[in-house]
Amino acid sequence: MKWSMKSIVLILLGSIFVVPSSALHAQPVQPVVSYNKQTDTLTVTAKDASFSSVMAQIASGSGIDIQMDDRAEHTITATLKDVPIEKALKELSRNTNSVLLYSDAPGEKTPGKTINNKPVLTGMQILPKGEAGNALLHPLIAAHGEAYLREKDRYAQPAKQVEIFNHAQQRWDARLKAMPPEKREALLKSTEQKLAQNEKRRAENALTKKQHDAERNARKQERLERDEKFKASNPDAYARREQQRQEYRQNDPPQ
Repeated sequence: MKWSMKSIVLILLGSIFVVPSSALHAQPVQPVVSYNKQTDTLTVTAKDASFSSVMAQIASGSGIDIQMDDRAEHTITATLKDVPIEKALKELSRNTNSVLLYSDAPGEKTPGKTINNKPVLTGMQILPKGEAGNALLHPLIAAHGEAYLREKDRYAQPAKQVEIFNHAQQRWDARLKAMPPEKREALLKSTEQKLAQNEKRRAENALTKKQHDAERNARKQERLERDEKFKASNPDAYARREQQRQEYRQNDPPQ
C-alpha cells in the first residue's frame, strides 16, 4: 500500500496529540489547613475541596468539636491567611446553616499560668441551608481519637519548659469540664490506658534496638580482632586482601 506524505503527517500528528483520559480528569488539589494555637488563627488554601475535609482538619488542629449533617457536604474554594478562627469559620460555612457553641473557660490548674476566663469557643454545628433539626449531626473527629491527641500533647513536653498558651488545649479542657462526669472519666481512663500501652511499646522497641546495636557492635569488634590477628600473622596476605577490597570499592561504589 502506498502512503502519501499528507497521510503520514496526519498519522504522526494524531499520535502526538493523544491525551490520556486520566489527564482529562485531574484530581483536585488537597486543601491546606494551618491552625496557629498561639494566635488562634487559621490559614486555608482550598480549591474545589471537600467542605467536610477542610472542617475536619480545623477540628483536629483547633480543638473545636465540629459536628455536621452529611447533607451539608459541598465543595469550597477559599484563601484565608491568619484569620481569627471565629471569622474564618463563618466565612467557610457561609453556604450552610451553622452555629458556634461556647463553654466556660476551665479554672486555673498551674500556679502562675494565666487563663482567660471569657467563654471559650468549643463547638460548631453545621446543617444544610434552610434546615434546623440536629438529629443527623455527627462529630468530624471521634472523641476517643481526639482525647488521645490532646492528652498526649499535654504531657509530651518536659515540665521545666516554659508553656506557651495553647488555645486548642484550653478548648479541650473546657469541653472536658462540660462533659457528664461518667463520660469524662471513661474517656480519660481509656486514653490513659492507650498512652500507657504506647509508652510500654516504645520502651520495648528501644530495648530491642539497644540489644541489636550491642550485638552488631560485638560482631564488629570480633571482625576487628580477627583482622588484627591476621595482620600480625601474615602481613603480606593482609595487605593483598586490603588492596583487593579497596579496588572492589572503587569499581563498585555503594548506591
